[in-house]
Amino acid sequence: MQTAGQRVLQNIPMLIRHTDAEGRADWFNTSWLDYTGRPLLQETGELWLTSVHPDDQQPLKTGLRTAFARREAYCLEYRLRNHQGSYRWLREQGLPDQDGKGYTCFGHDIDELKTALHSLEELQCALRQAQEIARVGYYTYDIRGDHWESPYILNQIFGIDDNYPHTLQGWLDLVVPESRAEMENYLQDVFRQKAPFQREYRIRRPRDGELRWVQGEGRISYDESGQPLAMVGTIRDVTDEVAIKRTLSIDAAVFDHSQQAILITDNDRHIVKVNSAFTRVMGYTLEEVQGQNPRILNSGLQDASFYESMWHTLHYTGQWRNEIWNRRKDGTMCPGILDINAVRDEHGQIVHYVGVFTEITELKNTQRTLERLVNFDALTGLPNRVLMMDRLNHALSQSNRYNRMIAVCFLDLDNFKPVNDNHGHAYGDALLVEVANRLTAAVRGGDTIARLGGDEFILILTELEHGYEIAPTLDRVMSSVARPYCIEGATFSITASLGATLFPRDFSDADTLLRHADLAMYRAKQAGRNRYQIYAPED
Repeated sequence: MQTAGQRVLQNIPMLIRHTDAEGRADWFNTSWLDYTGRPLLQETGELWLTSVHPDDQQPLKTGLRTAFARREAYCLEYRLRNHQGSYRWLREQGLPDQDGKGYTCFGHDIDELKTALHSLEELQCALRQAQEIARVGYYTYDIRGDHWESPYILNQIFGIDDNYPHTLQGWLDLVVPESRAEMENYLQDVFRQKAPFQREYRIRRPRDGELRWVQGEGRISYDESGQPLAMVGTIRDVTDEVAIKRTLSIDAAVFDHSQQAILITDNDRHIVKVNSAFTRVMGYTLEEVQGQNPRILNSGLQDASFYESMWHTLHYTGQWRNEIWNRRKDGTMCPGILDINAVRDEHGQIVHYVGVFTEITELKNTQRTLERLVNFDALTGLPNRVLMMDRLNHALSQSNRYNRMIAVCFLDLDNFKPVNDNHGHAYGDALLVEVANRLTAAVRGGDTIARLGGDEFILILTELEHGYEIAPTLDRVMSSVARPYCIEGATFSITASLGATLFPRDFSDADTLLRHADLAMYRAKQAGRNRYQIYAPED
């Protein structure tokens, strides 16, 4: 005979079982039996443990015995075989009965979460190994707070630990004394000119006193008044490259053991020698390329003018450095930094060209990841405030040039907080993702949907010839948001309040347009919610 509580739990979409005080199962709900595909008689007592993965049975029994002995709640993870014969990870929480005569155990299938976490760990490990091999570390520098953060790889390059002062002065103290003033002035020039940071400089490592050459690169973000906010970039140990460029000689030990791909041509640009790293990176052996022109590596992504400029610079300065894409033997593309130096004899005649190619595939991937973190909302994948403001300012410029109208809309969900309070943030996050998808589908491809945070979204509708053109789009947006949502078996109904303003009818700058749209949205909420309001400049 089922208890009243068991009747309530019978059809809940969660794996639930009940055990006696000794841990023997005496009841299972429908979801559990459907999951395992076994009848009740094959699950009762300790028979259900036969469906647990052999490697997890003993740890599970030990954990259960410990919890039962202490009469305390527990949370354990183990693999259970489903009706298809596959083992999937469960997270089970057990609560002791009030009378102390048993436990009620609630199981959640977390197999996909486990798989995702494992994949993420593998990616992080691969990225860390790639950075160690390439001797590349990244950093973020809060300019106003005067503090930079970095992973341990950059600490290894600098020869410091976590206790070292991560400030501007701490960085300058790493630079060799004769270059500190020059580097400080260069950094200030970068801030003033709003240019990327790209410089080679020499440091002395505090840990061992060793002198090393590093190459620093960084991109700087600025506030609305043009003051620098933060710099994100990478530091690469280029000691070996600097040695190669300065000696300009074919040193067999350095040549063969360099991590960079090296190619040497004669003065007629015919390949005479490559190192083992070149073969590893590009796939060609010396026999396959000897006597040929380096153009066999051309990817086709750089045009003829790119190479004309390269040879012109080499002819007049003897040096050239730039980012370039080459094509490997197998046809795949390979990004890298190429340094070329002209080697001259005692009469000043060019006898060789030495090219040092540093593959930066992982660095490119890291940069893309950092750029995505800076410009996109982590939950929904929509543009964040930074990217949204950039697009809005661009749209305003295009509007003035081509005499088109722009609608700036501020959308706020109605009664979203109860979703988080009553169902948890996981449901709230899933609901926000679905709202983002619906908003994106409701507008044109050239329009922008951005998330400011929480349940606030910005819509930028462009290429409008007349103000009335936004009505069908806003109706479509409001209708789309108001459709019921089904998330993990639960149904939600929410609405939105939206405020919009039209440029150049509302001839304001980007920040003012957002404030006006926000004000119109607030009026829509005051008017009863689930509606939109157009801002009137005369108001």
